[in-house]
Amino acid sequence: MFGKKKEKPKPKTLKEKILYNLREIGEAYVIVLILRIFLLEAYQIPTQSMVPNLLVGDIFMVSKLGMGSYVPLIHGKIPGIRSPKRNDIVVFISPAWNSPGIWGEVVSLFSLSLINIDNTYDNPKNLVKRVVAEPGDRVAMSNTQLILNGDVVPTTFVIMKNEKVLGPDKQVSYYDFNVYEEQIGEKKRIVQHLVGRYFLFHVPSYAEAVQLLGDDGVVTNFDKYRVVLLWHFPEVYVPRKGDILDLTRTQGYEKYLYRLLVERESGEKIEVKNGKFYLRGTELTKWAVRDDYYLCMGDNRDLSEDGRYFGLVPRRNIFGQPLLRYFPFTRLGIWSFNESAKSIVKREL
Repeated sequence: MFGKKKEKPKPKTLKEKILYNLREIGEAYVIVLILRIFLLEAYQIPTQSMVPNLLVGDIFMVSKLGMGSYVPLIHGKIPGIRSPKRNDIVVFISPAWNSPGIWGEVVSLFSLSLINIDNTYDNPKNLVKRVVAEPGDRVAMSNTQLILNGDVVPTTFVIMKNEKVLGPDKQVSYYDFNVYEEQIGEKKRIVQHLVGRYFLFHVPSYAEAVQLLGDDGVVTNFDKYRVVLLWHFPEVYVPRKGDILDLTRTQGYEKYLYRLLVERESGEKIEVKNGKFYLRGTELTKWAVRDDYYLCMGDNRDLSEDGRYFGLVPRRNIFGQPLLRYFPFTRLGIWSFNESAKSIVKREL
């Protein structure tokens, strides 16, 4: 009449409890690892290169679905559902990044970057910058103003503000910045430059910069010329996949960018003699480009180590966009991380 009485479950032994908890932790770890590789990853802004839009210490989730994840260890690329566009803030593997070796990458990956061997101050891996030029664009900068495909990017002064700046040794200084609003089509963005009085040396004109950066010495002695890029660079072409670059018709700064591109695509060192490229002792006159490229720059233009210096960014390196800023709590936001002229003025009042 009555069902059989259920027996009480046998109490787990200490060993069984430990194995059960380890299995639960392991399953949770695998889920987090898969999500981190393919869908979402937390990122904290470490430098001032994207001020005033992204501040030092901002923490946000990076969405990898749109741009397509970059798979670690095998360095593979999963196609995304869209391509980067001008004005997008993107997260990417620095083209100048050097792998610490397979074991360094393994430790960083499986420790969820708690042991961050492959992303250091001297060898940064993941960067956040803004796309200012797409594949096929021609871009230049004159007196800090961008020129895109022959048209000057409309730029409007917003405000001058005083801001704390951290030096490499954590020394704190305060500098004045001029804040501007740039507009490309319907899209606007806020950028800033140091006020000119801090440069206690001759600032070259655009004509002088074109002459300086047109010299083939830029290719072999870049550090001598890099300060000029704070204000100017001559027009450069941002290549598309399949373009055939004529390396005999380039000079100076553009040749410097193309040397980096060829070395990274070929995996070999390019020797430069008398302005000519040599690969394994043979002159290299043309190069078939293997990927789409982008010029990415920081919004804090004078305090940003960006594509002007480390070179053009290949599409395969771009893996994400900021999705949700969840710290600090006073700056919570989703999708849009662009300040406006109005919000910047309000912030300074």
